[in-house]
Amino acid sequence: MKHYLTRKQVEQHYPLSQSYLAWLAHKGRGPQFRIVGRNAVYLVTEIEDWLDSLLVTSKRSRSQKRPGRPRKRRQA
Repeated sequence: MKHYLTRKQVEQHYPLSQSYLAWLAHKGRGPQFRIVGRNAVYLVTEIEDWLDSLLVTSKRSRSQKRPGRPRKRRQA
């Protein structure tokens, strides 16, 4: 059985606010949703797949970090 969540329920279970989900829907981005009556509902697997697609991986570890700009020496 498929499990759907309203925007309010999504906000309670995931780091996404109702207003952000509405904004994403307005822009045509974000997880897919369906309109049931007056409510937008989201399939749990689609929310999780969308969140997984946002994963960002670091290209460098801290040990490979380039040195930054040299600091000015304090004059006494």
